[in-house]
Amino acid sequence: AAAVEGELRSAWLAWRAEQIAMLHQGVARIVAAQEGWNYYIMPTTLMFAGSVAERMRPAVAGQARDQAILYELGLDPAALTRPKNAVFVAPRLHAVTENDIDAAAIATANQSASMSAWERRALRRGLVLLEQPKQVDITAVIPHGPFDASELSVPSVVHAVSGGAKRQESLLLGLATADAEVVFDQSLRWAELTMSDAAVRQAFLSFPVRNLQPVEGVPDDFPVRFVQGNEAAWLLVGNASRMAAQVDLSLAAAATGVDVVTEQTLSTVDNQLEIELMPWSLRVIRLAGSGTDMRPLSGIVHFEEDAVRSIEESVADLRQRQAVLETPPQIPVLDNPGFDLPSLGGGVTGWEVVEAAGGLLELIDAPSPAVGDGEKNQAIRMTSVGDLATVRSNPFQPPQTGRLSVAVWLRLPPSVPQPPLRIAVEGVQGSEQYYRFAPVGAAAGGRPLQEGWNRFVLQVTDLPSDPNESLRLRFDMLGPGVVEIDEIEVYDLVFNQEQQNQLHVLLNEMESELADGSTAKVLSRLEGYWPRFLQAAVSDEQAERVAKRIARREERRVKAEEEATEDEGFFDRARSWWR
Repeated sequence: AAAVEGELRSAWLAWRAEQIAMLHQGVARIVAAQEGWNYYIMPTTLMFAGSVAERMRPAVAGQARDQAILYELGLDPAALTRPKNAVFVAPRLHAVTENDIDAAAIATANQSASMSAWERRALRRGLVLLEQPKQVDITAVIPHGPFDASELSVPSVVHAVSGGAKRQESLLLGLATADAEVVFDQSLRWAELTMSDAAVRQAFLSFPVRNLQPVEGVPDDFPVRFVQGNEAAWLLVGNASRMAAQVDLSLAAAATGVDVVTEQTLSTVDNQLEIELMPWSLRVIRLAGSGTDMRPLSGIVHFEEDAVRSIEESVADLRQRQAVLETPPQIPVLDNPGFDLPSLGGGVTGWEVVEAAGGLLELIDAPSPAVGDGEKNQAIRMTSVGDLATVRSNPFQPPQTGRLSVAVWLRLPPSVPQPPLRIAVEGVQGSEQYYRFAPVGAAAGGRPLQEGWNRFVLQVTDLPSDPNESLRLRFDMLGPGVVEIDEIEVYDLVFNQEQQNQLHVLLNEMESELADGSTAKVLSRLEGYWPRFLQAAVSDEQAERVAKRIARREERRVKAEEEATEDEGFFDRARSWWR
């Protein structure tokens, strides 16, 4: 679909979706020849791999990139489910990964509002809960176990199914975004159900799955659905969050309800029905009342005071951590970033020339880029005499943030032509070489160098995540040339102004929602990638240091205003003496 652009794109997408729908409609008619048989259409992992998954990666600034993905893939749920026995089954994936960006991409695909809206076009809908296998290297463990090495495959493939209440997360989040009449749960193959697991599934199975009516005013993470039958009505009420809550529903008439699993009786007070929900739980209430119309008119979610206070503290903590990004600290990953250490063996400590025959690296006396001519300073001069010369740093671990910004001062010696230079980061990603660079000078797209010091920046946001692999900073000269280098700074928390503004907007919205009482929305936002990124990437010490600096600045501001007020008061009194 990406290859078709311009005026014909819309027509082509519509034609392709219709062709694919006609194919499935034909298969559905064949299946319908068997009485009672349904035809289930499952995209499975289509949204969780390749270029589609790339579009789900978190971005601070920019437009959402998940619009109409199913349509671009040729899937129109409305057309696919025209046959009465066709059911579109929406996929939801559970995966265990150490990579926060991969986890965020999966969460976006699972909970995308635009994709859920597209899925709800289907006349009949289902849900498939997928478990992503994970490879685990057990080579070091095998010699200490009771099994012979030939009995075990290396690496082993395991399925890490969530335990406890968290087991219901995929199901509850799935029901929150896609009303389903059937659920396929792959985790049942890998882990047995506990009593609470069975209760949730029993509740779902007891609920009529046709003509579901949503309830206004309830956040997405608390799915509430209503079905009116001939003799009774049913309420499905879920909690797809990590905190216990109470859902208050305003019904059109007085009613008495019975929990179909626990058989607990609930009665309305002034047509208000209060339903307590544990984290990651689902309840189905069978309603019986004097009136025929018992539908919920509206709903609201309440949390305990301690939970609300905890959420407020989390938002305040994020605000402190976000402030660190305005003046991010350097990370000490280079052994000799300023070239001030004494030379060892005639080389530059902490740096090496990869191909000695092609390049030369030497220490020189040079004015400091930051201080100027008044202070003694050492820099390095890199010279290439062939087609390629590479100077690289000591190896270092990838930052946990997945980001790296390198700022370096560069200059040309007098009367020297522009060199074809790259500032680069190298490493290993999976089994492939990882290489990201910024061009400088005569390199294609490079910014020209000057005879005076100028700062150049390389920014990378997709670093390899394996902590067992290392990175190196390198300077590649793609031909003959000379450049002088000094004062290298490395950061892992640099965001441009637009990105920082977007983070400000996110926190402003969360604070506004707290003020409005929309605590459930804030709780959902706290589970997003950027709040979790700030929590993991910015240390408590960094946040406390910035908070103290902001407090001192505020004290100075208040003191200055008070002194200005005192001065104004004095002059007002002085003027009054002459009246």
